[in-house]
Amino acid sequence: MTVGSQAVFDATIKPMVMTKGCVPCHNGGIQQPNFTTYQTLDIKYKVPPTATNKLLTEAADGALHNAVMYFTTAEKAMITSWIMGK
Repeated sequence: MTVGSQAVFDATIKPMVMTKGCVPCHNGGIQQPNFTTYQTLDIKYKVPPTATNKLLTEAADGALHNAVMYFTTAEKAMITSWIMGK
């Protein structure tokens, strides 16, 4: 099974969600996913299929999600690459 790596999460995904302002809500409280660390991010967000992965399907590209701009098309492509181990 392909799983997104911790190295890419730490270098690419976590800085992106920190910059976007996702962590105030997605920090281990009641709102999943927990982006605090690679270890706290549930496995279902790290594996394919990308067509049903909530990180990629929760909102339209660049749409507002709880007053924060959701992942853009380019950001979703980065997340997909990470999930697919590329």
